[in-house]
Amino acid sequence: MRGLVGRDFSARAPRRVPRWLPVAILAVFVASFGLVQLRTEVLRLRYVLGQQLSREQELGARVRALTVEMRRLRAPRELARRAAALGFVRPVQVIDLPPDGPAQAVLPPVAAAGGPKRPAPAPESRP
Repeated sequence: MRGLVGRDFSARAPRRVPRWLPVAILAVFVASFGLVQLRTEVLRLRYVLGQQLSREQELGARVRALTVEMRRLRAPRELARRAAALGFVRPVQVIDLPPDGPAQAVLPPVAAAGGPKRPAPAPESRP
């Protein structure tokens, strides 16, 4: 401490701050802010991705369940059981219509004479 006692520091020129130093500090601040933003965005995207993956798994399970239900409902035994429960009966007679339409169809004698008094089944569509 002895060396500083009695010295005149006012005669010494003040240290000058280089002109590039504030710009460099600002650049470091902006870059660190950008890195914080990127890390935050990565965390948000990971969260969204996790949500979407779980939703995809739920939808896959639902598709599998609906496929099983569709196949069960298409099974011939199930169709016959449901038709019987709804009161459907086997037709007495089936009339094949040509693809051109019913105007050119030749009706069998029973159908031409009035046929049985049962409700007519829905016409079958042919490709």
